[in-house]
Amino acid sequence: MRDETKLSFVILLVIGGVLLLSFNPELTGFSVSEEGSTEEILIIDAQVGSVIAQSLLLQTNDDGLVSVEILPSGEASPWISFDQDSYELLPEVSNSIPFRITVPYGVEEGEYRAKLAVTTVTNEGSAFSDQVIDYIEVDIVVGGEPFSSLVVDEFVIFPLEEGGNVYTQIAFSNEGNVEVEETFVLEIYDAHGALVAIDSAALSFAAYEDQSFIGNLEEILPQGTYSAQLFVDEEVYETTFSVVEEGSLRRSGELLLVEGSADSEGIVEVQTYFQNTGEAVLDVSLIATLSSEGQALKVLQTVGGVVVPGDYIELSKDYLSLATDAGEYSLSVEVLSENVVLAHEEQTFYSSNAVSLEANFGVIFALIFSVLLISHYLLSRRKHE
Repeated sequence: MRDETKLSFVILLVIGGVLLLSFNPELTGFSVSEEGSTEEILIIDAQVGSVIAQSLLLQTNDDGLVSVEILPSGEASPWISFDQDSYELLPEVSNSIPFRITVPYGVEEGEYRAKLAVTTVTNEGSAFSDQVIDYIEVDIVVGGEPFSSLVVDEFVIFPLEEGGNVYTQIAFSNEGNVEVEETFVLEIYDAHGALVAIDSAALSFAAYEDQSFIGNLEEILPQGTYSAQLFVDEEVYETTFSVVEEGSLRRSGELLLVEGSADSEGIVEVQTYFQNTGEAVLDVSLIATLSSEGQALKVLQTVGGVVVPGDYIELSKDYLSLATDAGEYSLSVEVLSENVVLAHEEQTFYSSNAVSLEANFGVIFALIFSVLLISHYLLSRRKHE
């Protein structure tokens, strides 16, 4: 009889665990994927007094946005600074988080270390608040001679339709250990070798900094094939591009993520990320309709921005205060370019005070299976008595 009482108590605990997971969808952990994430950062020949720019790559295994803080520790932690207090990581994407290392004056030559703790930021009351999901070691070797070396890793001018603007993407890399200021010059020639457009810009780079520049020339070019030359630090880089007939470039895109959330006070957050999967540079906007029980509550329309092929953009992150007690919301999202719908998605989400069973399915299944197994054991014992 005592054994049955203990087993009954275990069953009650399991049922309580199922209910706890059902009422708290945040009771699920996050993890960082080794593929697509930075494991270690090594800086050599760091100069005293220099500012070093680096980027941390993080890719999560979660299926939604994950908010994180990056907390430095160790001897060199006071040298490390981030632009934001927290960052939101898209799922299945290598998210780049920039940070800077300022080597103070008076530091002796040698090796200095720090550790970056990637910590989740969740709503108050979550069992996984301040959960450390990754550690990244940072090794900084101070010393060596100063040197500069600015190179171009990528130089692209995107194809465009007649009457459109010329968009350029240039990826710079400062491989030197000192700060650099550089003016680059871009020249465009037609098929006959005549100079048809010229542009220039001045950029500054911290030590070891990678920087991507997207420029826009408002020159109107007729159809044809063009060549371009980029002059940087006494080096010349070349590329070609075409101006084609209007309407001939493929326009397409996809929504990487659409998320809606609402708290008990009617504050709604809508977040949307759109990726350009076509051939043309897109000027996109977003229309999001929020409704409950078939009645539209709010329509959001954002200007959006320009997104080049292969890149993605956050189109909205809006907070709405709604005077409603609705527990369930419907969200309809459309991304448009020149009044053409490129992507559409609908989603249902719940207020934080509504019961949702969208918790960790695997854990719930395991708990239910445990209940059935224990019940079977009790029934088997009774039959043998």
